[in-house]
Amino acid sequence: MHTNINSPYSIHHHAPKEKRANKSSVLFQAAPHNGTKAIVRRCLYYCPSFVVCLQKKAPAHGAAEKAHRQVTDMARIVLASGSPRRQELLRRMGITDFTVRVPEVEEYFPAGLTPEETVCYISREKSQAVASDADEIVITADTMVFLDDKKLGKPADEAEALQMLTALQGRRHTVCTGVTVRQGEKSLTRAQHTDVYFHPATQRELKAYIAGGEPMDKAGAYGVQGQGALLVERIDGDFFNVMGLPVVLLAEMLGEFGIQLLG
Repeated sequence: MHTNINSPYSIHHHAPKEKRANKSSVLFQAAPHNGTKAIVRRCLYYCPSFVVCLQKKAPAHGAAEKAHRQVTDMARIVLASGSPRRQELLRRMGITDFTVRVPEVEEYFPAGLTPEETVCYISREKSQAVASDADEIVITADTMVFLDDKKLGKPADEAEALQMLTALQGRRHTVCTGVTVRQGEKSLTRAQHTDVYFHPATQRELKAYIAGGEPMDKAGAYGVQGQGALLVERIDGDFFNVMGLPVVLLAEMLGEFGIQLLG
């Protein structure tokens, strides 16, 4: 018979052999938990011949802890981004032990590039601007919003935010993220795009959203993970890409560096 109580111990009652009764009191004295002692007393009271064995329970390890051990055992991770959203998404993937280094680069790109080529170019530039040790895996990303292939950056002021949101309302636009993963001389760069559809919105609604301050530090003047979600009718593609980090794509890329996040 096996009894669980709210303590770090489990109690097992065994039908004893001859001359084992004294062992019960020895094990009882070794029990450090008051609740455990109370149950032992009751067991011995009703059946003094029972032998009580205390076994300490092993702590449970969740999937996130397992993934964390797998990552930290293999390599040191560097996220080259100051974005709180990218840091949050990395933790959601199970990578909780990483260093943040913010690259200092001017986000310049040559003319004539497609949206995917543009974000890939800047992502590589960011990666090359980050110093790293040979065993460190450096992750960089760059996310841009495009409307009719025209880049929409972060608004300079509330007037520009209103201009951007007015252009986006009732229409489809594309969010592109370029991701670079580098370790030593090995480097991979790939892009993910997601189509986002805004429902029609009034100027009053857009101004109310801008007044909350959320659009001012975000490309395209909205944050899909915040109140900006109220402007979105639907999304075709990776939702997390719109937040700034396509987690499935990144997981696949890390797999090519020997990091398996799901076992």
